[in-house]
Amino acid sequence: MALHQRILFGNKDTTDYPEIKTVTLGNTNCGKTSLIQMFIRRNIKQAEIQAGSAFNRFKFLLGNKERNPNSENVLLGIWDTTGDKHFYSISTYYQRNSFVVLVCYDMSDSKSLDNVAFWCEKVRKYSEDRLIYIVGCKSDLEKKICPLELKALVHKYKAKTFETSSYTGENLKKLFIQLYYDYLEEKRRQDQVVKPSPSELKELEALIRASMKALDTSLCVAYA
Repeated sequence: MALHQRILFGNKDTTDYPEIKTVTLGNTNCGKTSLIQMFIRRNIKQAEIQAGSAFNRFKFLLGNKERNPNSENVLLGIWDTTGDKHFYSISTYYQRNSFVVLVCYDMSDSKSLDNVAFWCEKVRKYSEDRLIYIVGCKSDLEKKICPLELKALVHKYKAKTFETSSYTGENLKKLFIQLYYDYLEEKRRQDQVVKPSPSELKELEALIRASMKALDTSLCVAYA
């Protein structure tokens, strides 16, 4: 659905709601798609789903400003990319302009953390400061990953980490609530940035013009 179209969730017109673009990266069968589907099934009444060859896109409403003035009505748009090797380049392309990337791995696979490093490097190639969540899936199964190796990855990529299970529902709600609050925190931080007043802008423009004039004069002298 195009962004300019009128999007309705229940009786709410969400056209003007900001969208938190979230991207999932991870190898095939690591559990990332099941994680999203189970969260929606258990917690979301209505969601828009778009299927593609290289991704599935989920969109649903978070927040309820009508009930809680301190919250914010937002749309969470999740681009759930395929882990197929044929689509690796496309998968990393989708992360552009995203707020957070969920790098998912299978906690029952001892080699799965190697894939985490691979995907995190892909994220950092495009952005040094993009928020990364390293998300362990299938926590209900026997864990075969090294905690020290995971800790090192979290430190290296300045990531947050979660252990989840789409089978038991462990930490699914916690994951998306954290994502929501991280977005609100970033929005408030940006809103608090001091913006120059109109008079300060005029002074700045005058200073720039004077500097440019001085630069032109010095160039004329240099080449006279």
